[in-house]
Order: sequence, then C-alpha cells, then structure tokens
Amino acid sequence: HDLSLREHRVFADALKNNLLTIKTITKQGALANLVASRSRVIIEEAPAPHSDHTHGWRWYANGRCDRLGLPRL
Repeated sequence: HDLSLREHRVFADALKNNLLTIKTITKQGALANLVASRSRVIIEEAPAPHSDHTHGWRWYANGRCDRLGLPRL
C-alpha cells in the first residue's frame, strides 16, 4: 500500500524521534516464521472523529491488513 504525503511525514518524524522500533531479521528461518505468523507489526493511529471508518488499520508481517485497530476518536 502506498503512503500519502502526510503519512510519509508522520513516518519520517516517528523515525527521527525514535518513536518506532525497527528490527532486521537476518536468519532465513526466522524470516520465514515471521512472514508466516499473524503477528501485528504496525498499528496505525485511530481515525479522526469525522472519518467514515470506525477503526484504524492493523498491518501484519504476512502482508495482510484489517480495519480492526484503534477505535475512532
């Protein structure tokens, strides 16, 4: 999924301010286990009060995403 310009800025700011943890996986077995898992790796902020969406995005290591994240503000 592509990020909007605003999301790019939020992401860059979070990286600059050490608000995100980024881990590198170098062992092939560990990488395969992560990709096969249903572990959430990104939980986005809650939607704005006027949003049509009731919940934010959750992104998983296997590439799946859903709208069952944080409730709308």
